[in-house]
Amino acid sequence: MPLRSSLAAHIAVEPAGAEQLDAMRRAAWHRQGVVMIRPEEIEAGHPWLAQAARSWATEQFGARKAQK
Repeated sequence: MPLRSSLAAHIAVEPAGAEQLDAMRRAAWHRQGVVMIRPEEIEAGHPWLAQAARSWATEQFGARKAQK
């Protein structure tokens, strides 16, 4: 039985696609100064930055769960 909530209209039916994620990243940067980095996407051009991002995130939030 699905849960009913006043927030139901704001919940996505499907996960965001690549274009939607890029739009959200761009908006976060422009509106709030927040940068969302996926180390996998910057590994080739900036391996040191990718490793620094992983290290910082692990220190702040703990080890990442393994992907299934």
